Amino acid sequence: MRGGGGRLELIVWSPVRLFGATPGAVVGLKGAGTEILFDPGGWREGYERRVPGWADLPEWVKSAPGLFRRFGEPDPEHTLITHHHTDHAKHGGEYGQAYAHPTAAGRIERRFGYRPRPASKCDPVVETIETGHCPGAVAYVVEVAGYRVLFTGDVDPDVFLSRDLPGVDVLVAECSGVPGHLDRPGLERLCTIVRPKVVVPVHLIAYDPWFVRELDVDAAVVEPDFGLRVDLTACLEADVPCAREYHLCTRCRRGSGCPVFRFVRHLRCPECGNPATLQGENPERVRLVCPRCGRRSRWVSYEEVIREVSEYGGESRVAEWAARPGEYSSSLRRLKEFSPRPGPGEDRNA
Repeated sequence: MRGGGGRLELIVWSPVRLFGATPGAVVGLKGAGTEILFDPGGWREGYERRVPGWADLPEWVKSAPGLFRRFGEPDPEHTLITHHHTDHAKHGGEYGQAYAHPTAAGRIERRFGYRPRPASKCDPVVETIETGHCPGAVAYVVEVAGYRVLFTGDVDPDVFLSRDLPGVDVLVAECSGVPGHLDRPGLERLCTIVRPKVVVPVHLIAYDPWFVRELDVDAAVVEPDFGLRVDLTACLEADVPCAREYHLCTRCRRGSGCPVFRFVRHLRCPECGNPATLQGENPERVRLVCPRCGRRSRWVSYEEVIREVSEYGGESRVAEWAARPGEYSSSLRRLKEFSPRPGPGEDRNA
């Protein structure tokens, strides 16, 4: 059952696999006395051939231990390994008790000298889902502080998106965009299936904030970064208004094209620049919330948010949060599909 109640912290040591060589999905979760580490990978001999001569990669970016020394050491009780590849599994035996699919565990033991326990023995693991990326590759659904989190690892989208996937509160998903991996359309489709409140893309081949901000999903989006620590609680507890209930759009069906996220995505947190999400079920009293740093705006009406975002020609503001034209091409196109609150007796949802 999806829910929550406790504080949930997300730690992203690395969200980017630079030049296809560095570990790009080193992530942690903390809450309710539980700490989980995912995929503490490392550098493989020969990877230097992938890096162009002009790129002087610092040593800390090449392995999970280097990332931990720079951004803070984890202290996990559980370390979950999605599969046996070097950039996901190399250092999994060095932090807490490691777990993996039995097929992956044998390969990990041969390559890296430690053998993870079966993932079915890990208490926070609610479900494992084979991803099709390689033999023994699995995604994890874990429950921490009452919230369910799906960490995908690497996936074959043709296989993974055909699975019977559960609903979750938080989605931490690879989005490499290279053949055999999840790309942006695939991630957007995955969000329509598992319907998270928050989505965090990782394992990016290159870090492009525009790409993250343009994700067309019905969820709060967190721009990842090296060494990012995020308290997700405020965003997870935010009750986002249903636009259909308030008759503010022409086609809303919650979970499949909700305009709320399209409107507020144009508004940027003045603290960290992350796209906003919305809090407050009363359409006369809502506020903007940053899922990345937790900043909140003053209370405004939902109608004011929509009017400002949909009608601006230059820079516009809701409270102290600015909307800048030209940044969100797909969202700007979608705004044309929606209209403000209808007049008395007019129901545009009919």
